Amino acid sequence: MPLRFGEFVLDEGRRQLLRDGKPLHLPVKQFTLLQLLVERRPNAIPKRELYDRLWPATYVSPDNLSSLIADLRVTLGDDTHRPRFIRTIHGFGYAFCGDAGSPPPPDDVCVATLVGHNVELRLAEGETILGRERGLRGTIGDPSVSRHHAAVACTHDSCVIRDLGSKNGTFVGGVRIRAPRELRDGDLVELGNMRLVFHGAQAQSTITVTR
Repeated sequence: MPLRFGEFVLDEGRRQLLRDGKPLHLPVKQFTLLQLLVERRPNAIPKRELYDRLWPATYVSPDNLSSLIADLRVTLGDDTHRPRFIRTIHGFGYAFCGDAGSPPPPDDVCVATLVGHNVELRLAEGETILGRERGLRGTIGDPSVSRHHAAVACTHDSCVIRDLGSKNGTFVGGVRIRAPRELRDGDLVELGNMRLVFHGAQAQSTITVTR
């Protein structure tokens, strides 16, 4: 069964990794490494076992695994110092540290939006990461926004926003949030210099953006 983590879906049956519904072309060993880490989550896998699975009966340099891990982190947009998906256990190995679950059904629809000047972010059920990093479902291309700035977790009935340790903070209604905060229709959300208005599903058909 396909598994979702963040903006990705790992489909082992089709041997595909999708980001926001679009397939990524991974080298075989990179895909296999991700598959191994996800299958054994949240347990750590020793380096020796990873070598045996990735390069069976073959001697390779110790640098090969660290290089492969680095390439996979680039693919996933992961940060060594603040990992979302791959955790390093120094002197031992690696572990998958992201939350993985079944992806939403194909007919999953937008339940809310964040709208600003030349920006409209559609929020579906589940968690949407907002940040400057390319490839995120909630990418915001502004230098005042952190790579992973905030996350919005939505159900059919509500959306809750939380800050992800951003440099410039996340503000709702002019107040910097220190804990998760439920969003109400019409709330002003500020991420760095970006000003976005939250609209629940009921209000999306009559959105007007003003500055």
